[in-house]
Amino acid sequence: MKMENYAELKTIVDFIENKEYDHFFVDSYQRGYKWGKKKAEDLLNDISEFKVSGDNFYCLQPVVVKKTKDGKWELIDGQQRLTTIFIILSFLEKRKFDINYKTRTSSSIFLTNFIGKNEISQDKWTNFIDGPNEAFDNIDNYHFFTAYNTIKEWFNKKSDDASDDANVKGDFYKKLTEHTKVIWYEVWDGSDSREIFTRINSGKIPLTNAELIKALFLKKPDNDNLNTEVFQLKQKEIAQEWDRIEYSLQHDEFWYFLNKSENELPTRIEFIFDLITEKDPKKHGKFHSFRHYAKKGTDEEKWQGVKKCFLTLEGWFEDREMYHLIGYLVTCGFSTIEDLKEEYIKADSKNSFKESLKQIVRKKLGISSDKIDGLEYDKDKQKITNILLLFNIETLLKSESNFRFPFDIHKKEKWSLEHIHAQQSKGLNSQEKWAAWLNEAMDLLEKLKKDHDKGGKATELSDDIKAENNQSLKKGTFESLQTKVFNFFGDSEDIHSISNLALLDLGTNIALSNHVFPVKRNIIIEKDKEGNFIPLCTKNVFLKYYRGDISQMYFWGPNDREQYLTEIKDVLKKGGYFEGDDING
Repeated sequence: MKMENYAELKTIVDFIENKEYDHFFVDSYQRGYKWGKKKAEDLLNDISEFKVSGDNFYCLQPVVVKKTKDGKWELIDGQQRLTTIFIILSFLEKRKFDINYKTRTSSSIFLTNFIGKNEISQDKWTNFIDGPNEAFDNIDNYHFFTAYNTIKEWFNKKSDDASDDANVKGDFYKKLTEHTKVIWYEVWDGSDSREIFTRINSGKIPLTNAELIKALFLKKPDNDNLNTEVFQLKQKEIAQEWDRIEYSLQHDEFWYFLNKSENELPTRIEFIFDLITEKDPKKHGKFHSFRHYAKKGTDEEKWQGVKKCFLTLEGWFEDREMYHLIGYLVTCGFSTIEDLKEEYIKADSKNSFKESLKQIVRKKLGISSDKIDGLEYDKDKQKITNILLLFNIETLLKSESNFRFPFDIHKKEKWSLEHIHAQQSKGLNSQEKWAAWLNEAMDLLEKLKKDHDKGGKATELSDDIKAENNQSLKKGTFESLQTKVFNFFGDSEDIHSISNLALLDLGTNIALSNHVFPVKRNIIIEKDKEGNFIPLCTKNVFLKYYRGDISQMYFWGPNDREQYLTEIKDVLKKGGYFEGDDING
């Protein structure tokens, strides 16, 4: 059986005292040592400032290695870190591991014989740069020397500040050797070292928590009595289950139900590990979840915990009511999945969990039935958006349809509030655009002459437009006619209230912005036919479902707004979402 790649944590002592891990080399395909003053100081400061508590430790980035036939370790990734640690140990005059540059002999000699033996000084450096020994004159040596001097200056400053050189060096050495660990990643799968190096350093396969944790779960335990066949079957089972979890999370419908937005995780299963460890990578470091499993172990019980966490989320997703309530809370930023996980643990049943979800919605929404009328576009935009999103979701939940609100579409697209009846058109800044807009209005008015003339007003307005819409049309004249058209198709009173607002994606919103109600209605219908997602309640508004008067399909007036607002209130009241309402409706 081909050996699997695997990861574990190793201390610096492992490289110093264990002969199996004390000899490294850097092959010719890699660049030389490049760390400058800042990176060396950052490493020194990080280790020095690390607060030792209990069994915690400072964790270095991964070191990717491959064992050669002669028992040495090829450093595929991590030579900068290990070389700097070698130089630190050299300055401290402590025992260290070996590190060589395979084809750059002069670099290896300088690192081992000068840095390694702590026989470096400015005079010696000047002598072999200017003197006859040109073999030492290369860029690696310059960076080795710069790092050495940086380390020396750093310790000198620390010693001056502390007035106790021995304690400064001793405390640092203890932190470095006993409380610093390296993520050790062994490549055993036959991959070419050059290809691995290229892919890692081009960002195509950055080592991730997921890859490192997977290596831990698939690693063969140190057990002489282990049944190899049973272990191989277990490895295969975990690998298949792992792939199913990752595959499920790759579905955007599932992912955006759990998350407010896309994130930068290279593999989505890392979301599960962050959830289990209850740590934020931004606060606790990129490899915090790997460190968790490296400490706690990766036995059968731990893997069952991963599966249980995933299956819980999958169960929420498959339950239609939980899907909508949780999706709403996450979308609005009212709760995170981490928050809801705690609520789920506290709940004694699925129904009690659902009730707690509704209570969170009601508390976060923070609105009573009598106050919803006073919400205004300019000052309450986000609250109105949240209310209309809930109105759409609750309407879907109460319908007999099995359709689910697509949180993935909602989050991928920018969403905004659309005025159902507009006050004026925006962006019409030329005579050509004015004429086109008035011609569109006139076509509508001509239809209304036959269908619903509103006491001859359609004919009168159409005649006014015909008389003025010519090549000499002025801006003031256009704006006057435009106002008459908007007033004809809908009362402009309460234009910015929630009763005149609907939820739409930004693209559709832009397409509607310059038009009167009947034109907006036709655009909505066409976009719906084309398969664009139009929220159910927005579609109902423009189809006049809330009023049901088909003789008024061209107009959006006070009665329409009143019926629309009544529907919003009724739906949210029955759901128990207003403050003071019964949660069970």
